[in-house]
Amino acid sequence: MESSDAPPALRLPGDVAPVSYAVDLTVIPDEPSAAGRIRIAAEVVRPTRVVWLNATDLAIDRAALDGHPARVIAGGDDFVGLAADRELAPGALAIDVAFRAPIDRVRSRGIYSERETTGSYVYTFFSTIGARRALPCFDEPGYKVPWQLTLHVRHDHVALGNAPVVRETPEPAGMKRVELAATPPLSSYLFAFAVGPFEVIDGGTAGRANTAIRYVIPAGRAGDAGQEVLGRGGPRPTSTWRIPTTSSTSSSCRGRGARWSTPGSWRWASRWR
Repeated sequence: MESSDAPPALRLPGDVAPVSYAVDLTVIPDEPSAAGRIRIAAEVVRPTRVVWLNATDLAIDRAALDGHPARVIAGGDDFVGLAADRELAPGALAIDVAFRAPIDRVRSRGIYSERETTGSYVYTFFSTIGARRALPCFDEPGYKVPWQLTLHVRHDHVALGNAPVVRETPEPAGMKRVELAATPPLSSYLFAFAVGPFEVIDGGTAGRANTAIRYVIPAGRAGDAGQEVLGRGGPRPTSTWRIPTTSSTSSSCRGRGARWSTPGSWRWASRWR
């Protein structure tokens, strides 16, 4: 093994840094894995032959650097290396990786699935270093860059993320393509999405800007959202975390997975029994 083939001991080496991400994922809640492709616009900071990314339990199908096939180097539990056939000089670099990520049905980490009586739902939980379980990336909080997400889901499913949906297009075999806008700069642990047969409930408006609110909940649980909207109580969260979104309309995703909200500021995301 060449010295450059040795994986990092703890953190990424810092010789390559991300500029933006474009993620394309096929997410079907009943499937054991999600197939995806990630294109990373990056910057080579120091000359190197190997680009190290964070990756845990991912199957890497193929990879390319600036359009040239890259050799994939296993990097233990937390890393994968992409080796070029030449030294990469400082400057712009295009990283392209096709991969498969597991959908966890036991623990709420990475991409995971929850079963309700009305069907299965997919959520994500990437804090603090869980994004590497979903996609190969620079999974350190100091790297804050825009993320653009495209999801391929069942035609009757709702797909949500940190940014608003800009386009939905029918696809063969009962699927559809859902394209979201690019986010402002985010750390990888804040990147998030959810997919499933959700119901969408109008929650009125909130705040000085009269931000429109909508609740996105598992099918058949509209009563839970209605109780909160009407101020009649309802279930209480057992634990909480926060997720930023960038829409002028706030969407809250609620279920066994997460509740999301809100534009341009932090709002609560809650885990429910």
